[in-house]
Amino acid sequence: MMAILDNVGDVAAKDGSQETLINVFALLCSLLLLPVVSRNIVSVWLLFSLFTFIHLYGNYRAVKSLQFRTLNQSLLRIVVKDYIETRKISTVSEMNSKEPILLHWSSSRHYYGCRLSDVSASSNKLSFVCSKFTVICDLRSNYGYVSMASISNISDQLRAALCLELMLNMRAPPSPLELDEFVENLKSGGWLINKHRLVFDRWTYSEK
Repeated sequence: MMAILDNVGDVAAKDGSQETLINVFALLCSLLLLPVVSRNIVSVWLLFSLFTFIHLYGNYRAVKSLQFRTLNQSLLRIVVKDYIETRKISTVSEMNSKEPILLHWSSSRHYYGCRLSDVSASSNKLSFVCSKFTVICDLRSNYGYVSMASISNISDQLRAALCLELMLNMRAPPSPLELDEFVENLKSGGWLINKHRLVFDRWTYSEK
């Protein structure tokens, strides 16, 4: 299910209309079945279990059918790992199908939009510095920090997050050319690079 113009509100509207239809159907079923099974406890629990399973499975399939072209943290991690292993960007549908529904566990920690004082480099940390952002990666603790310049925009935030994920996976900072190539491959693969679903704090820095 693709949202119109990647609008989550469009998906919510479709989900709301689906829920209304299901509720009407459930009401009709209950009116028909209650007189038949009201005195049979076993039948009541069997039907309850059956309809609960159908409802949960239907919602699971509905969520799995969603196809978002904007990257969240889970999709970003999957896309970068797949790119490092295959040196190509998989399609939007392939990556969305790999995104876990319930568990999003990761051994690394990401801090987006930190104060510049929080991302100070040291001898045991990797760094990537450009005019729009600064990325520091601590390989020992598997922590990553991103600080954004005041002149940066949404696209720069995504580039910084991609840079951090590449550093955590490659254990080395990418070159500016590698990062540019990766972003262009993302764009060619159908992903949106001018918006994202990552959580950034509002701290920024400016050069004096």
